[in-house]
Amino acid sequence: CIGGETGFYNESTISLGIIDSYLWDFGDEVNSIVENPSHQYDSNGLYNVMLTTTSDFGCKSSFSKTAQVFEMPYVDFDFENVCFGAAIPFKNQSSIQQSVLSYKWNYGNGLSTMVQDENYSYEVSGQFLVQLIATSDDGCIDSVSKSVIVYALPEPMILAEEKILSKGYTTTLFATGGSYYAWAPEVSAESPFAQSTVIRPFESHEYELSVLDSNGCEADTRIFIEVLNDYKLEATNVLTPDNNGKNDFWIIQNIDAYSNATLIILDRWSNTVFEQKAYKNNWGGTNTAGEPLTDGTYYYIVTFEGSDKVYKGAVTILRNDS
Repeated sequence: CIGGETGFYNESTISLGIIDSYLWDFGDEVNSIVENPSHQYDSNGLYNVMLTTTSDFGCKSSFSKTAQVFEMPYVDFDFENVCFGAAIPFKNQSSIQQSVLSYKWNYGNGLSTMVQDENYSYEVSGQFLVQLIATSDDGCIDSVSKSVIVYALPEPMILAEEKILSKGYTTTLFATGGSYYAWAPEVSAESPFAQSTVIRPFESHEYELSVLDSNGCEADTRIFIEVLNDYKLEATNVLTPDNNGKNDFWIIQNIDAYSNATLIILDRWSNTVFEQKAYKNNWGGTNTAGEPLTDGTYYYIVTFEGSDKVYKGAVTILRNDS
């Protein structure tokens, strides 16, 4: 084969005297005077090799034979590094012009196959030295080795400020284990692609986190947030409806989580002066007709349809007359 040593063996004899010298013509403009030489040809093909022998009496004789040098395979392959769990597409790019090739893949993990192309899946992540051996029908062999990487998957983790929440309250979810993050469902996440996100669920839900690392490998994890339908509210006790954009409306924190809530405002004589179903934090110290109420202390009752939960308390209207 090209690149290999072709051995030549002298079998010349003489009946009287001795053979004094040898001259080999290898057919490629290269000669040798060694009795049993070896020669490396630069290209494949047929070569007319002639041996000329000379006796100690000066008598010469020549003999020729044809030597054949076979083509060496061109061996190469292409691939892509992958994340664990995906198959590596090994693409055989070997070739030869005047023969047929057979192949053997050594995957660097003690296993091998004898196919032309292969989609190979490793059972563990890591770096592997993969070798492709090509053999022609003429017995010429060459190989190439390349290092391939199976990237380990990221290991995402979710940390939550609170895993059990009152309905309508918020908690922060913090993610680790990746370079890029995506939360689902997006509609419930304030920052769906941030490492940390604030959620305000109205019902118990399982949130999913997908992370992508610097190698492009993806992994998922989940966290379950339990939501308690405990009608938790927080009401302020002072209202200053001065139309200055500050504390002009009475706020009940988290009331928007309960569309079945009814608000009743009573004066000191227990007369109903304001009432609203599905209160929207829009009471500005007026009666039901929209007329301003006098400054003073009023009393509120919040009830919920279908529940015996009741909130009662006092709220003071205080205007700045100046």
